[in-house]
Amino acid sequence: MSAVSRSFDDPAAEAAKLLNRLGLAVLVIVTPCAGLFSIQALYSLMPVGAVLILIAAVLRGDNGIARLLQALRSPLGALTLFIAFWSCLSLTWTVFPLPAGERFFKTFGLGLLVALAASCLPDRTKVSNLNLIPIGLFATVLATLILILVGVANFKGGSDIETSLLQRSVITLVLLIWPALGVLSLRERWMTAGALAILVAVAVIGAWARISLMAMAIGALTFAGAMSQPVWTARIAAVLFAALFAAAPAWAFLTRFIVNATGFAESFASPMVVWADLMANEWLRVITGHGLVMAAGGVSMGYLPADTPTSLMFEIWYDLGIVGAWAFAALILFAFSAAGRTPPNVAPALIAGLVAGLTIAVFGLATEQIWWVTLVAVDTLAFACLVKGSHRGKRLLAQTVEAEQLGRIS
Repeated sequence: MSAVSRSFDDPAAEAAKLLNRLGLAVLVIVTPCAGLFSIQALYSLMPVGAVLILIAAVLRGDNGIARLLQALRSPLGALTLFIAFWSCLSLTWTVFPLPAGERFFKTFGLGLLVALAASCLPDRTKVSNLNLIPIGLFATVLATLILILVGVANFKGGSDIETSLLQRSVITLVLLIWPALGVLSLRERWMTAGALAILVAVAVIGAWARISLMAMAIGALTFAGAMSQPVWTARIAAVLFAALFAAAPAWAFLTRFIVNATGFAESFASPMVVWADLMANEWLRVITGHGLVMAAGGVSMGYLPADTPTSLMFEIWYDLGIVGAWAFAALILFAFSAAGRTPPNVAPALIAGLVAGLTIAVFGLATEQIWWVTLVAVDTLAFACLVKGSHRGKRLLAQTVEAEQLGRIS
C-alpha cells in the first residue's frame, strides 16, 4: 500500500487535522491581522476559529467535554465558576439590569466557548501548528509597522483605545508576543525570538503606547527571571498582583491621605481620590458591590464623576464588592501557581503573559470592553497550544542528554 493511499485510510482524521490547523490559523494569523483594519474583525473571526477546533474534535471523536468538566473541578476552575455565579447574582441589584445581563451572557458564553475549544485541542500540538503562532505575530507586527510609517489616518485615529485601531493593535502585539516567544524558545530559535521581540518593541514605541510599553518591559523582566526560577518568579508575581487587587481600596485611601497632607500631584492622583471618596460614602456596598457594569455605565450615565478610575481593580471592587475582589485575587494566586508548575520550557512565557496582561488591566486599558475579553480568549487558546506542545521541548532535552551520555561512553 502506498503512502498516499495510507494517508487517506481515515478521511475523518485527515479532515480533523485540516480543520484544527485552519482554526488555529484563523485565531493566530487572520484575526490579529484583520484587527488592523476593522474593529469588528475580532468579534467575528475568533468564534469562527474556535468552532473549527470544536468540529475537528468531533471528527476525531475527542471527548473535550469530559476534560473541561475535570478542569472545572480544579481550584482554578471552581474559582472561575464562583466569580461567574457572583456576577450573575449581582444582576439582581445593579441599576442597569439589561446592559449588565447582555454583558454577562456575552462574557460567560465567550469564556465557555474558549474553555471548551482549549479542552478539545489535540493532546499534542504539532510543530507545524505551533509555528502558526510566531508566523501570525510576525505578519501582524510587520503590517503594524508599515501602517505606522505610511501614517494612515483611519488606522491611527486618536490616542484613546475606543477610537484608535493602532492602540488596539499594539495591545494585541503585547499580549500575543508571549506565546510566540514560548514557541520559539521551545524550539530553541533564540535569534528569531529576539528579533521578533525587537520588532514588537519598535511598534509599541512607534505608537507611543506607554502603558503597553510598560507591560511589555515588565513582562520581559518576568520572562528573564522565570527562565532560571519559574516557581519563585510565579510566586512573587502572584503575591504582588493578588495584594494589588485584594487591598486596592487601601491604596486609594493612602493616596487620598497623601494628597490631602501634601497637595502633591493632585490631578494625577484624582481617580484614586475619587475612589476613596466613593468607598467612604457608600461603605455598606463594600461587601456586595453595586452590580455588574455599574463602574462603566455609571460614568457614561452621569452617576459617577468623569475622573472615576478605569482600572480593572476599581471595576471589580465597585461592581462585585469584596466578595468578587477577593475571589479574583485568589484566582490570580492559583493562576500563577498553575503557570509555575508547567514544564520549564513553557513556564516563562506563561508567567510573563499573565504579568503583561494584568499590568494592562491594572492601568485600565479596555478591560471593561468585550473587545478585551475576546482578545484574551485568543491569547488563551494560543497558550493552550503552547502547553500541549511542550512535550517536544522535553524530547529535545532527552535527546541532548542521551547524546552527552553517548559521548562520555565513547
